[in-house]
Amino acid sequence: MLTAATLYFDTGEDAQLKAMQILKHFYAFNANAIRVFLLLIESFYAIDLVMILRNPFADSAARTPKWLAAATLAALILATSTRFISDESISQIVLLIPRFVFFIVYVPAIIYCLLRLNQPGLSKKFRKDFMMRQLFYCGVMFTI
Repeated sequence: MLTAATLYFDTGEDAQLKAMQILKHFYAFNANAIRVFLLLIESFYAIDLVMILRNPFADSAARTPKWLAAATLAALILATSTRFISDESISQIVLLIPRFVFFIVYVPAIIYCLLRLNQPGLSKKFRKDFMMRQLFYCGVMFTI
């Protein structure tokens, strides 16, 4: 809106450069926030998976709004903090924090799932399919 108003009312070169800077920062903020949000949601998904395997009868639907709120808040804080950091390398390190959290959470979750699913009564095909899906999912989310 501000960009459109700037371009509409003032067609000078300075106003257009300012409008382009606003758009650039807006899209960079959105891209960073979405990337952080997705990685944190996947980290919370791994934690929730471990909690479900520990107690399958617990209500996981009650935890979902808390996970979403925490991921949204953390994504906004991290994306906003990169906006105010002038050094590009430090802002990239700040954006690597969710990836580090994802790795630290997901690897033990996969190991726990493997140990937990190694119980009698589960077929080897089910175990293999479940673990292959989890590893594929982890690989896809880690590359984002």
